[in-house]
Amino acid sequence: MALLSLRTERLELLLGTPAVFRYDLEDRVALAACLGARVPAAWPPEFLDEETLRQFITLSSDPESGFHGFYWILVEGDERTLVGDGGMLRESPERMMIGYALIEEWQGRGFGTEGVEALVEFAFRDPAVEMVVAYTYPDRFASIRVLEKNGFVRAGAGGEPGTIGYERRR
Repeated sequence: MALLSLRTERLELLLGTPAVFRYDLEDRVALAACLGARVPAAWPPEFLDEETLRQFITLSSDPESGFHGFYWILVEGDERTLVGDGGMLRESPERMMIGYALIEEWQGRGFGTEGVEALVEFAFRDPAVEMVVAYTYPDRFASIRVLEKNGFVRAGAGGEPGTIGYERRR
Protein backbone atom coordinates (compact mmCIF):
# COMPACT_ATOMS: atom_id res chain seq x y z
CA MET A 1 0.00 0.00 0.00
CA ALA A 2 1.58 3.30 -1.08
CA LEU A 3 0.91 6.09 1.36
CA LEU A 4 1.10 9.82 0.62
CA SER A 5 4.35 11.09 2.04
CA LEU A 6 5.94 14.41 2.87
CA ARG A 7 9.75 14.60 2.96
CA THR A 8 12.00 16.78 5.04
CA GLU A 9 15.76 16.66 5.47
CA ARG A 10 15.58 13.76 7.95
CA LEU A 11 11.94 12.72 8.13
CA GLU A 12 9.34 11.07 5.98
CA LEU A 13 5.79 11.83 7.09
CA LEU A 14 3.46 9.05 5.95
CA LEU A 15 -0.27 9.72 5.76
CA GLY A 16 -2.29 7.43 7.99
CA THR A 17 -5.36 5.70 6.62
CA PRO A 18 -8.12 3.92 8.54
CA ALA A 19 -6.21 0.64 8.03
CA VAL A 20 -2.93 2.09 9.31
CA PHE A 21 -4.61 3.56 12.39
CA ARG A 22 -6.24 0.16 13.04
CA TYR A 23 -2.80 -1.49 12.83
CA ASP A 24 -1.58 1.04 15.39
CA LEU A 25 -4.41 -0.03 17.70
CA GLU A 26 -4.21 -3.77 17.18
CA ASP A 27 -1.05 -5.04 15.47
CA ARG A 28 2.36 -3.45 16.02
CA VAL A 29 4.02 -5.88 13.56
CA ALA A 30 1.58 -4.93 10.80
CA LEU A 31 2.09 -1.23 11.62
CA ALA A 32 5.87 -1.62 11.26
CA ALA A 33 5.45 -3.50 7.97
CA CYS A 34 3.01 -0.95 6.58
CA LEU A 35 5.26 2.00 7.50
CA GLY A 36 8.45 0.18 6.54
CA ALA A 37 9.92 1.29 9.86
CA ARG A 38 10.94 0.03 13.26
CA VAL A 39 8.30 0.79 15.89
CA PRO A 40 10.14 1.50 19.17
CA ALA A 41 8.97 -0.05 22.43
CA ALA A 42 8.17 3.47 23.68
CA TRP A 43 5.51 3.93 20.98
CA PRO A 44 3.02 5.65 21.14
CA PRO A 45 3.91 9.21 22.16
CA GLU A 46 1.96 11.04 24.84
CA PHE A 47 -1.64 11.89 23.85
CA LEU A 48 -1.87 9.21 21.12
CA ASP A 49 -4.15 6.87 23.04
CA GLU A 50 -6.82 4.37 22.01
CA GLU A 51 -9.60 6.99 22.02
CA THR A 52 -7.56 9.31 19.81
CA LEU A 53 -6.75 6.53 17.35
CA ARG A 54 -10.42 5.61 17.13
CA GLN A 55 -11.20 9.26 16.34
CA PHE A 56 -8.48 9.18 13.66
CA ILE A 57 -10.10 6.08 12.11
CA THR A 58 -13.47 7.84 11.99
CA LEU A 59 -12.07 11.12 10.65
CA SER A 60 -9.83 9.50 8.03
CA SER A 61 -12.79 7.41 6.82
CA ASP A 62 -14.61 10.61 5.85
CA PRO A 63 -12.94 12.48 2.97
CA GLU A 64 -15.00 15.58 3.87
CA SER A 65 -13.56 15.79 7.42
CA GLY A 66 -10.45 17.73 6.38
CA PHE A 67 -8.30 15.45 8.57
CA HIS A 68 -4.78 14.30 7.70
CA GLY A 69 -2.78 12.31 10.25
CA PHE A 70 0.86 11.48 9.57
CA TYR A 71 3.35 9.04 11.06
CA TRP A 72 6.82 10.60 11.35
CA ILE A 73 9.62 8.28 10.26
CA LEU A 74 13.27 9.15 10.88
CA VAL A 75 15.29 8.04 7.85
CA GLU A 76 18.99 7.35 8.52
CA GLY A 77 20.49 5.55 5.54
CA ASP A 78 18.64 2.23 5.32
CA GLU A 79 17.29 2.52 8.87
CA ARG A 80 13.78 3.84 9.38
CA THR A 81 12.38 4.49 12.85
CA LEU A 82 8.93 5.73 13.87
CA VAL A 83 9.61 8.75 16.11
CA GLY A 84 6.34 10.67 16.26
CA ASP A 85 3.10 11.72 14.70
CA GLY A 86 1.33 14.86 13.68
CA GLY A 87 -1.56 16.00 11.64
CA MET A 88 -4.18 18.56 10.90
CA LEU A 89 -7.90 19.10 10.96
CA ARG A 90 -9.82 21.74 9.05
CA GLU A 91 -11.58 24.03 11.54
CA SER A 92 -13.12 26.16 8.81
CA PRO A 93 -12.54 26.59 5.06
CA GLU A 94 -9.66 29.02 5.71
CA ARG A 95 -8.28 27.59 8.96
CA MET A 96 -6.37 24.38 9.73
CA MET A 97 -5.44 23.19 13.22
CA ILE A 98 -2.28 21.13 13.67
CA GLY A 99 -1.10 18.84 16.43
CA TYR A 100 2.06 16.80 16.90
CA ALA A 101 3.96 14.60 19.36
CA LEU A 102 7.33 12.88 19.50
CA ILE A 103 8.38 9.87 21.55
CA GLU A 104 10.29 11.29 24.51
CA GLU A 105 13.67 9.83 23.51
CA TRP A 106 13.46 11.68 20.15
CA GLN A 107 12.59 15.08 21.59
CA GLY A 108 15.06 17.96 21.63
CA ARG A 109 16.72 17.07 18.31
CA GLY A 110 14.83 19.37 15.95
CA PHE A 111 12.44 16.72 14.62
CA GLY A 112 9.40 18.59 15.96
CA THR A 113 10.44 21.78 14.19
CA GLU A 114 11.11 19.88 10.97
CA GLY A 115 7.84 17.95 11.06
CA VAL A 116 5.71 20.99 11.89
CA GLU A 117 7.31 22.89 9.03
CA ALA A 118 6.21 20.09 6.67
CA LEU A 119 2.66 20.14 8.08
CA VAL A 120 2.38 23.91 7.63
CA GLU A 121 3.67 23.72 4.05
CA PHE A 122 1.16 20.94 3.34
CA ALA A 123 -1.72 22.97 4.84
CA PHE A 124 -0.82 26.01 2.74
CA ARG A 125 -0.92 23.93 -0.45
CA ASP A 126 -4.66 24.51 -0.20
CA PRO A 127 -5.17 28.06 -1.51
CA ALA A 128 -8.25 28.48 0.72
CA VAL A 129 -6.19 28.06 3.90
CA GLU A 130 -5.22 31.46 5.28
CA MET A 131 -4.20 30.39 8.78
CA VAL A 132 -2.73 27.41 10.61
CA VAL A 133 -3.38 27.21 14.35
CA ALA A 134 -2.07 25.05 17.18
CA TYR A 135 -3.02 24.69 20.82
CA THR A 136 -0.70 23.73 23.64
CA TYR A 137 -0.36 24.03 27.38
CA PRO A 138 1.56 27.01 28.80
CA ASP A 139 4.09 24.72 30.54
CA ARG A 140 4.97 22.81 27.32
CA PHE A 141 7.97 25.01 26.58
CA ALA A 142 9.46 22.72 23.92
CA SER A 143 6.17 22.65 22.00
CA ILE A 144 5.90 26.43 22.21
CA ARG A 145 9.46 26.76 20.92
CA VAL A 146 8.68 24.47 17.96
CA LEU A 147 5.75 26.70 17.04
CA GLU A 148 7.77 29.90 17.41
CA LYS A 149 10.58 28.50 15.24
CA ASN A 150 7.95 27.88 12.58
CA GLY A 151 6.66 31.46 12.62
CA PHE A 152 3.65 30.99 14.89
CA VAL A 153 2.64 33.78 17.25
CA ARG A 154 0.61 33.58 20.43
CA ALA A 155 -3.07 34.25 19.80
CA GLY A 156 -4.79 34.01 23.18
CA ALA A 157 -6.67 31.12 24.72
CA GLY A 158 -6.62 27.72 23.05
CA GLY A 159 -9.44 25.45 21.99
CA GLU A 160 -9.39 23.34 25.19
CA PRO A 161 -9.54 24.57 28.80
CA GLY A 162 -6.10 25.57 30.09
CA THR A 163 -4.50 25.73 26.64
CA ILE A 164 -3.06 28.63 24.71
CA GLY A 165 -3.41 29.23 21.00
CA TYR A 166 -0.78 29.98 18.39
CA GLU A 167 -1.36 30.96 14.79
CA ARG A 168 0.56 31.39 11.58
CA ARG A 169 -0.95 33.33 8.74
CA ARG A 170 -0.15 32.73 5.10
